[in-house]
Amino acid sequence: MVLALAFCAVPAWAAFDLPELMTLLARQKSGEARFTEQRFVHGLEGPLDASGTLSFDAPDKLVRRTLSPRVETMAVEGNTLRSRAAGATARWRSTACPSCSAWSKPCAAR
Repeated sequence: MVLALAFCAVPAWAAFDLPELMTLLARQKSGEARFTEQRFVHGLEGPLDASGTLSFDAPDKLVRRTLSPRVETMAVEGNTLRSRAAGATARWRSTACPSCSAWSKPCAAR
């Protein structure tokens, strides 16, 4: 099932905070969807555009693969966040970052 189906009951303009998104995704076994994003940064004349895929495997794995403008991957699995860009990989655990625990709590309750 695609992630887009998980959001059918929610208007396209609705914004999610991370705990809400993780709770919604925890109801699905798995899914994948394409995304596009625009970031507005003070000092730049126009938006920064990015696109890629989001995939989810219950109960606790979420992967964001950015394909454009450059390839990078961010994956949340359990209480671990991994980021890979330009050949470098970084890893954090939510216990080392109290403000990061929001992405692990909804899945842990499942």
